Amino acid sequence: MIFAVSLALAAPAAVQQAPAPAASPTPVAEKKICRREIPLGSMMPGKPVCRTKAEWRAIDTANGDAAHDALSRRNTQLNGR
Repeated sequence: MIFAVSLALAAPAAVQQAPAPAASPTPVAEKKICRREIPLGSMMPGKPVCRTKAEWRAIDTANGDAAHDALSRRNTQLNGR
Protein backbone atom coordinates (compact mmCIF):
# COMPACT_ATOMS: atom_id res chain seq x y z
CA MET A 1 0.00 0.00 0.00
CA ILE A 2 2.87 2.36 0.75
CA PHE A 3 4.23 1.57 -2.70
CA ALA A 4 0.92 2.55 -4.33
CA VAL A 5 0.78 5.85 -2.39
CA SER A 6 4.38 6.71 -3.24
CA LEU A 7 3.73 5.86 -6.89
CA ALA A 8 0.64 8.10 -6.92
CA LEU A 9 2.66 10.97 -5.42
CA ALA A 10 5.56 10.46 -7.83
CA ALA A 11 3.42 10.60 -10.96
CA PRO A 12 2.50 14.31 -10.68
CA ALA A 13 6.13 15.13 -9.90
CA ALA A 14 7.23 13.38 -13.06
CA VAL A 15 4.72 15.36 -15.08
CA GLN A 16 5.94 18.63 -13.59
CA GLN A 17 9.57 17.81 -14.38
CA ALA A 18 8.91 17.12 -18.06
CA PRO A 19 11.01 19.39 -20.24
CA ALA A 20 9.21 22.33 -21.75
CA PRO A 21 8.68 22.10 -25.51
CA ALA A 22 11.34 23.88 -27.51
CA ALA A 23 10.45 27.37 -28.61
CA SER A 24 9.34 27.59 -32.20
CA PRO A 25 12.09 28.68 -34.55
CA THR A 26 12.14 32.31 -35.54
CA PRO A 27 9.82 32.90 -38.47
CA VAL A 28 11.53 33.09 -41.82
CA ALA A 29 11.08 36.43 -43.52
CA GLU A 30 8.93 36.12 -46.60
CA LYS A 31 10.68 36.54 -49.90
CA LYS A 32 10.01 39.91 -51.50
CA ILE A 33 8.67 40.11 -55.04
CA CYS A 34 9.64 43.25 -56.95
CA ARG A 35 7.55 44.88 -59.65
CA ARG A 36 8.29 47.98 -61.64
CA GLU A 37 5.56 50.58 -61.18
CA ILE A 38 5.30 53.11 -63.97
CA PRO A 39 3.41 56.32 -63.19
CA LEU A 40 0.36 56.87 -65.40
CA GLY A 41 1.26 58.90 -68.48
CA SER A 42 4.99 58.65 -67.89
CA MET A 43 7.42 57.53 -70.55
CA MET A 44 10.21 57.08 -68.02
CA PRO A 45 10.82 53.65 -66.58
CA GLY A 46 9.29 53.33 -63.16
CA LYS A 47 11.01 52.44 -59.95
CA PRO A 48 10.94 48.93 -58.52
CA VAL A 49 8.57 48.30 -55.61
CA CYS A 50 9.15 45.20 -53.50
CA ARG A 51 6.47 43.56 -51.37
CA THR A 52 5.58 40.09 -50.09
CA LYS A 53 3.33 37.74 -52.04
CA ALA A 54 0.47 38.36 -49.58
CA GLU A 55 0.82 42.14 -49.92
CA TRP A 56 0.77 41.92 -53.75
CA ARG A 57 -2.29 39.65 -53.59
CA ALA A 58 -4.14 42.22 -51.44
CA ILE A 59 -3.16 45.06 -53.81
CA ASP A 60 -4.20 43.06 -56.89
CA THR A 61 -7.54 42.19 -55.28
CA ALA A 62 -8.21 45.82 -54.36
CA ASN A 63 -7.30 46.97 -57.88
CA GLY A 64 -9.53 44.30 -59.43
CA ASP A 65 -12.43 45.33 -57.20
CA ALA A 66 -11.94 48.99 -58.11
CA ALA A 67 -11.87 48.17 -61.84
CA HIS A 68 -15.02 46.06 -61.52
CA ASP A 69 -16.82 48.88 -59.67
CA ALA A 70 -15.76 51.44 -62.28
CA LEU A 71 -17.01 49.28 -65.15
CA SER A 72 -20.28 48.61 -63.35
CA ARG A 73 -20.84 52.35 -62.83
CA ARG A 74 -19.97 53.04 -66.48
CA ASN A 75 -22.39 50.38 -67.73
CA THR A 76 -25.13 51.71 -65.46
CA GLN A 77 -24.63 55.24 -66.82
CA LEU A 78 -24.62 54.02 -70.43
CA ASN A 79 -27.87 52.16 -69.90
CA GLY A 80 -29.53 55.31 -68.57
CA ARG A 81 -30.09 54.11 -65.06
